[in-house]
Formats: sequence, structure tokens, C-alpha cells
Amino acid sequence: AIKDCNKAIDIDPSIAIPYTNLCGAKSNLGENKGALNDCNKALEIDPNLFTSHANRCSVKINLGNNKGAIKDCSKAIDIDPSIAIPYSRLCVAKSNLGDYKGALKDCNKALEIDPTYAIAYTNRCSIKFNLGDYKGALDDCNKALGINPEIAIAYTNRCGAKLNLGNNK
Repeated sequence: AIKDCNKAIDIDPSIAIPYTNLCGAKSNLGENKGALNDCNKALEIDPNLFTSHANRCSVKINLGNNKGAIKDCSKAIDIDPSIAIPYSRLCVAKSNLGDYKGALKDCNKALEIDPTYAIAYTNRCSIKFNLGDYKGALDDCNKALGINPEIAIAYTNRCGAKLNLGNNK
């Protein structure tokens, strides 16, 4: 992906989408500083590109800049409020800042938009766990794993919820 994005940029550096895709690819590889630069470049070209704001939100979360992530997720939502992903990422950023009630609201919105979004259930599971709602956390972990049984953190959170509910087996 990176090679193709770079080729597209070499041919026409005035198009934002290759920078956005490059940001996503680098982020997936853990190259968050480079990813951030690519998202920034994409937004210089097109400041209203939804995917650039959504990707930059994730990168900022990965870099520990949760307040910046909230701004980018909120901008993505302003551009297109019908997509669940930025709500779920907003949930993570708010949770990282200790705003569990605000995070819960955003996870709920993500799941209202897309009730099959396993990551949003996993995120909400974490929020409910942090709020002491272990039964609710367990239910959300089970929903996430019913959709995608390969989410390791959902198993970890489900384990913690079961332990807090007295289910040690």
C-alpha cells in the first residue's frame, strides 16, 4: 500500500487521498509520527476530508494526544455524522481522559449507527468495566466476540468482568 500511495503522490502531489491512505497504512504499521505528517499533508490539501480527520484521530490516540484526537473525531463527525467509526474512536479518547460517561455516550452512538461494529462493543465493554457495570461489560464483550471472535482485548475484558462478578472458572 505504501509503495502505491507514494507512486500516486509522485505523479500528482495535489491529491489528498493518497496522503490519507498513506497515513492509514503507516498507522497500521505503528509508524504514527510519519502517519501524522501524512494526515496533516492531506488536510492541508483538503481540510474537509472525512477519512483524514478519522485517521488522524486514531494516530493522535496512539501518540497519547487524546485532546487532539477528540478535535479530529469531532470534525469527522461534523463532516459525516452517519459513520460509526469516529464515534467509537471518540469513545476511546474520552475514556483515556477519564470521561467515562461522555465515552459511553459516544460508544452508544456508534452502536446506534452500526449495531454490528464489534470494536464499538469492545470499547463500550471497557467503559462499563471502568464504571463498575461488570454485567453490562460482560454482555458487551459477549456481543463483540459473537461478531468477531478474534478481538483479544474483548477476551481480556470479559475475563475481568467475570472475575468481578465472582465467576472464577
